[in-house]
Parts: sequence; C-alpha cells; structure tokens
Amino acid sequence: MQRCSHLPAWAAALGWEVLGDGPLKARVQPLQGCWVVEELYPRRLTYAWQEPNPQASLLLVQHGRCIAESGKAPLLLRAEGRNAALLPPAAAHRLTVSQAPCRLVRLVLPASAVHPTAGAWTADLSLMLPMLRLLEQALRHQGGEERRGELGATLLGYLLHQLAATGCAITLAAAANDPAAESHTEGSLKTRLEHWLAEHLENPLQLADLAAAMALSPRRLQEVCRQQAGCTPMELLRRLRLEALAARLQDPSHQSATLASLMAPLQVPNSVATRHTFARLFGVSPADYHRKPVAPR
Repeated sequence: MQRCSHLPAWAAALGWEVLGDGPLKARVQPLQGCWVVEELYPRRLTYAWQEPNPQASLLLVQHGRCIAESGKAPLLLRAEGRNAALLPPAAAHRLTVSQAPCRLVRLVLPASAVHPTAGAWTADLSLMLPMLRLLEQALRHQGGEERRGELGATLLGYLLHQLAATGCAITLAAAANDPAAESHTEGSLKTRLEHWLAEHLENPLQLADLAAAMALSPRRLQEVCRQQAGCTPMELLRRLRLEALAARLQDPSHQSATLASLMAPLQVPNSVATRHTFARLFGVSPADYHRKPVAPR
C-alpha cells in the first residue's frame, strides 16, 4: 500500500488535478461558508498530512472503503454501511483507503459550527452527487450568483437534514440569519416547488428530478406536497402545464398554431385523459378553448 507524506491545501485546487505525489484527485467548491471537496482515490494507499488551521469536517463515502483517523479512534467507513463520519479539528490526519477505487466527499465546516464531538453514521445521501453536478454547472455559468446561492443552500440543507435524521445534528451559525437558507425549509416547499416547476415546464421531468431540486427524498416530497398543496408533486406539475397550455391557447400570436404543436413543448400528451382534465379545470376542451375569443382588455 502506497504512503504519501503530505496533502496540499484543498483551497488551492481548481477543477480536477493531481495533488502531491500520490494518485489523489480533488475538486474543491465553496458552499455557504463551508468547503466541499470531492476526492477520488483510484487505488489503495495511506495519506497522512498536517492541518495548519484545524477545522472539523464531515467525511461522506460514496464508493469503496476507507479508515479515517484524526486524533480519535479509527473510523471504518464504507459506501454500503456506515458512510458518514464527523472528524474533529485536529492537526494530524491519516486516511487509509482499504478498497479502491474510493470516492468520497469532504465537507469542511466553519469554526462557528455546532456539532457532535465525533462519530460515524449511516445516511441516505443518494441525491448528493447529482446536486453537486448542478452546483458545478452553475459555478461555470457567468453571472449565475443567485442560482449558485440557491443551489448551495439546497445542497447544504439536504446534507444537514439527512445527517440529522441519523442523529448527527449540525448547526451553522450563519444559517439562522441567512434568508436563502431559510427559504429552503419544508415550510415553504409549495412555493419553491411551484416556482421551480414554472421554470422547467418544457423539460421531461420525473419525481426524482423534483425531489433532487427540493433536496428531499421522493417519499418525503410526496408527503409534504400532499400536506401543503393537496396533491402529489406530479399532479401539481400536470396542473401547471395545463395552465401554461391554456395561456398559450388564448395567446393571439398562437391563433393559427395547431393544438398538438402547443402541447408538445410543454410535455402535455394529446390524449383523452388530458382533454378530460383540461375540461375539468377550464370548463371546455382544449380545442374549444383555443377557439374561444379572448376577452378585450
């Protein structure tokens, strides 16, 4: 097993690159006052390094197995079992990859964070990597500061919620006064979901896509949506698409367009079920609504 003597500062890394003398690849991104570091170890090895400014960090294993040591008893982590560990602030660190390739995500916490001393847990983090990819895309888009802030708050809220469900409760001091973080609570889910859906009506969407955008599991999203909106997330999506279709049917610029050509971009099927649902909402069929004269303004 290869041993490497040092690990350069993560914040100096931009994109994927080899750090130090070993086969470690890392991607570093800022995240709501934290640092999120994706690490990939293609083969078994042991890394040991010194941290000049010790900070607590979360280690989240996505693939493979490793043993983490930070001044406490060694913690064995694996993707199919205990996959999350809180490492306390320590000057000396050691990570042994026992099963490769090993992919993990490290969340470096700010000094003001309130958290357990140390420990390991089993957490459902299945949405973490897709959400990281969305954040990465936003980081590459020039002028997308607001979008990056929303995605960052969503991702961080998801991670902290999933970890809290296992007994690992972490509080970030800044979150209490952060409007962006507050807007991503379950209490505002209906408004957030409607806003997000309105921007993605023309995209092919599944329940998993909606759940990832809201930083909830599909099951939890179903539960909260029923409580707040009185319907399932996919039923809400269908209603918003039909409302958008109705607006286009009454748009004078679409007067000569066929019904099918207006339905297709909104992912609305030209079916009997669609016509029945539309008639229930608007009193007439889509074809009759298209011919209905627009009331003068």
